[in-house]
Amino acid sequence: MFGPIGGPGGPAIGSPAAAQQLVRQQQEQYFAWRAAQDRAAAARAAEVAAARVRWRASGLRCDVVTGCGAVAAGRCSGCRHTFCESHQSYDRPADGSAVRVMTDQCVLCQAAQVAAALAAAEQAANAAAEEEQRRRREARRQRQQELREHAARVRAHERENDWPGARRLLPEVERQLAATPLVRPEPTDGQVGRANAVLILGGVTVLLAGCAMIEDNLPLLGVMLGILLFTFVPLSIWALRVRRRRSRAERWAALQLERQELLSARGCGIAGCATCATG
Repeated sequence: MFGPIGGPGGPAIGSPAAAQQLVRQQQEQYFAWRAAQDRAAAARAAEVAAARVRWRASGLRCDVVTGCGAVAAGRCSGCRHTFCESHQSYDRPADGSAVRVMTDQCVLCQAAQVAAALAAAEQAANAAAEEEQRRRREARRQRQQELREHAARVRAHERENDWPGARRLLPEVERQLAATPLVRPEPTDGQVGRANAVLILGGVTVLLAGCAMIEDNLPLLGVMLGILLFTFVPLSIWALRVRRRRSRAERWAALQLERQELLSARGCGIAGCATCATG
C-alpha cells in the first residue's frame, strides 16, 4: 500500500499496516535530516580547509597570542588579528545552542561571544526568578488579606448568631440524633392517612360495641360489632406501627434541622465556604 493513510490506495487508519507505514515515513524523514546535516558539515569542513590552504600561502603568522608565530589560517573579523589553526574558533556549546567554527573568528572573540551568551542567559534566568518570587509574594499578600477579611466575617457572624451558646447545645442535639433511629423507608402521606382512618374506625367500633353490650335489647348488634372489633385488631396494629415510624422520621428530621441551624452559627455564614471547611 503506497497511498496516504486513510486515503485512496492507503491503509486504514488504526490498522497495523498504517502503523508500519507511519514508522517507515518517520525513519525516512530522520535519515533525510541526518543526510542534510552530514552534507552541511562536510561543506563547512571543506570551506574551512580551503580557507586554511589559502592563508598558508600568504606567509602571514598568528598574532592572536603574543609569541605564537604559527602559520596563519585566517583573519578575525572582530579583532582583525590573524590566527593559526590552534587559535581558530571551534565547535562548542553555549547555553544549549552550538557555536560553530568560523573561518573569520579567533578563539578569543569566540570565548567573548560565548561568555556574552551565557551572561544573557543568566540575566534572563535571574529576571524570571525575580518575577516568580514577586508573583509568589503578591499571591501570599492577597491570600493573607483574604484570610484577614474572612476572619473578620467569621467573628461578626458568630457574634451575631451566638455561636458559643449554640456550641453548648450542639452535643445534646447530636446525642439525641444518634439515639434516634433513621427510618427507611419513611411512611408516605397516603399510608399515614389510611392508618389514621383505621384508628378512627377502630375507636368508633369499640365505642359502638361497648354501647351495644350495655343495652340488653341489642345483643345481635353487639355480636356483630364484636366481630368487627376483632377484625380491626390487625389493622390497628399496622396503623400504630405506621404512626410510630412516621413519628420517628419526623423526630429525626427535626433533630437534623436543629443541628444544621446550630452549625450555621459557626464560620462566616456562606454555604460551602472552602476557607471554613479547611480551617
